[in-house]
Amino acid sequence: MNYVRIIVLTSLFFTSSCSTNTSTDQTKSIPETAKGKAFHKFLQKFRVLALPMEIRSTADFSPEIFPATDPNSTDTLFINNPDTPNRCFGILPDTATVYRVVWLAPAEIYRVMLSTFTKSGEKISERQLAIGACGDDCGFSCTETLLIRKDYTIYSADSIVSGECNDDGKVIPGTTHRYVKAITGKVLNNGKIELSGITTISSTQGKN
Repeated sequence: MNYVRIIVLTSLFFTSSCSTNTSTDQTKSIPETAKGKAFHKFLQKFRVLALPMEIRSTADFSPEIFPATDPNSTDTLFINNPDTPNRCFGILPDTATVYRVVWLAPAEIYRVMLSTFTKSGEKISERQLAIGACGDDCGFSCTETLLIRKDYTIYSADSIVSGECNDDGKVIPGTTHRYVKAITGKVLNNGKIELSGITTISSTQGKN
């Protein structure tokens, strides 16, 4: 797995460990049940984020700065992804009615995921926000961008440059294409996540 190309938060830099407890105000209304206590413990791994929030792919960022979920703990009640380690990125602000949790699922480039929960820890919705078109190949480069605005609207895009390579590993002139794959959506007040299908919003062909 490639842990070099990953994602970086450009709107908020964590100056302390992400395992630091979230604000008491964010979790004080969780029911004092066994699952409620497990949910409270799970949320302690996340920092409260600020909106608008932008996440971009980068070549010099490591996921290890974010806490990992424990596959042998009650974390699996809330994130049950068999691939590990899943990384705890942050909680979107305004937790009055629901929790909106951003986490990273392992892949060649970590995938940005969003899960929403009721105040008692019941999952409402879970969606992948990353498009997943980026990767490593000859003549191929890609930048992932994810924006979540203050009104909880979502814009996710992969900006791609792709060209055919010859036997020497060089891009053949005239084969380069530049295009953007994008999705839009919104997190509703009830926690439901609405996302559009993937569309190609621009396409050009270059000379090299």
